[in-house]
Amino acid sequence: MKKLLIFAVAVTASALLFSCSDKGIKPDSTVDVSVEFSENEFDVPDNLDYRDQFDHINPTEKTTEEATEATVTTKAVSDENLPEPDYKSAVYVDVPYLSQEKYPTGCELVSTTMLLSYYGYEMEPMQLIDDGYLKTVPVEYKNGKRYGGNPNEVFVGNPRSSSGYGCYSEAICKALKKYLEDESCVVYTIDDMSLTDICDQYISVGEPVVMWASIDMMPLEKSAGSTWIVGKNGKEFTWLSNEHCMVLVGYDDYYYYIHDPQRGAFTPYKRSDVDKRYEEMGRQAVAVIAW
Repeated sequence: MKKLLIFAVAVTASALLFSCSDKGIKPDSTVDVSVEFSENEFDVPDNLDYRDQFDHINPTEKTTEEATEATVTTKAVSDENLPEPDYKSAVYVDVPYLSQEKYPTGCELVSTTMLLSYYGYEMEPMQLIDDGYLKTVPVEYKNGKRYGGNPNEVFVGNPRSSSGYGCYSEAICKALKKYLEDESCVVYTIDDMSLTDICDQYISVGEPVVMWASIDMMPLEKSAGSTWIVGKNGKEFTWLSNEHCMVLVGYDDYYYYIHDPQRGAFTPYKRSDVDKRYEEMGRQAVAVIAW
């Protein structure tokens, strides 16, 4: 009954805000370059325009006013005097943990697998790709320029390779909608929600969430070596280095507890650090509600 009520509220009251199909960038053209892609055909939009490629922030310096507000905890304490983290004393969801050891750049796939396993769905991390629910597109050179895919639509690179890149919440949401099409559940992005609100509305009622931040909560960076052209209009896209996808499973006044596929289960990170990196990644998150 609890999950039915959550589903009713989420779908009836917030369908336009949270629906991946409403928010997603729909492809209207094919990349018009003579590049032989070795893995899949793919469609990309003429206008990439996802969070303006995060140009609204300086990944190493600036956070928004909303981010600052979201880091306020119920107890005044400095970062230097934080208590020892203890997820067992926190609000947490007991999600099965999975390492990305075999998938150096497949954190999105591994995190999604953890999320589904919590709801009883058995799948391998590569299944979304192997079964055709999520396409992969390499980054390749042609005439001295780099061409690649739209991470809102496809997985860019090879998740089994350390030189791969990844994908964003829209791509995972769309793939899961196809994978779970005949199941009794709903999948949607909850992009734009603060982590404080996600904890209140999801984690506190037993709903884990896949979220995007950075490796070890290090600053995100832009580099010329991670830029490629997407779409026949020549739109450039720059991947944020240190991007990382994880599962938010718990929280207390001082820490978020995260199933980090690189670091381990219930990895504690200071709330202020996670809020900052989550903001820098454009507030991307995916939730599943099953009944």
